[in-house]
Amino acid sequence: KVGDPESILDEVALKEAVKVSLNDCLACSGCVTTAESILVQLQSTEEVYKQLAENKERVSRGEAPHKMVASIAPQACASLAAYFRCSVIEAFQKLTWVLQNRLSVSVVIDTVWAQNISLLETSREFVANYQKYKAQGATAAPMPLLASACPGWICYAEKTHPEFIPLISTAKSPQAIVGTVVKQYFAKQWDVPVDS
Repeated sequence: KVGDPESILDEVALKEAVKVSLNDCLACSGCVTTAESILVQLQSTEEVYKQLAENKERVSRGEAPHKMVASIAPQACASLAAYFRCSVIEAFQKLTWVLQNRLSVSVVIDTVWAQNISLLETSREFVANYQKYKAQGATAAPMPLLASACPGWICYAEKTHPEFIPLISTAKSPQAIVGTVVKQYFAKQWDVPVDS
């Protein structure tokens, strides 16, 4: 029966042991190929530390620090709140203070609004697809609509299940929405080229 947890577990138990190859790499960490290792280097904690140190040096020389933006997911604030035994709002406020006052981050963005926009866009896309599906059939709009806010899941589906690609929502993830706002709004406000 579809959706029955026991039948799913039985199905998983019947399959072979999982084998991981280079094709399974999602470019998220522990990479084994040159292209993925470059991506990790550019998005690593070491790169963040390097930029923070460079900003500290700039400030010590009397120069303005480079503009930096931090986006904070509610899951991160919830984890910090649980660890420090405070409210989620208090955790966000304290984290924002540290990022701006100790680490010279220019803007701290809570991604809740971006999650809401992503959810609304995904809902709009689903309703439109469902209406096409009901009116014209499966060829007009394949169903179901698969959605995920995790770019890693999208990358996994593209690499391992290309047959799912037509089913994947075209709505931007919350991360992509924040990135768009930063590139289009803040870059313009700061007179910074978008490709910088």
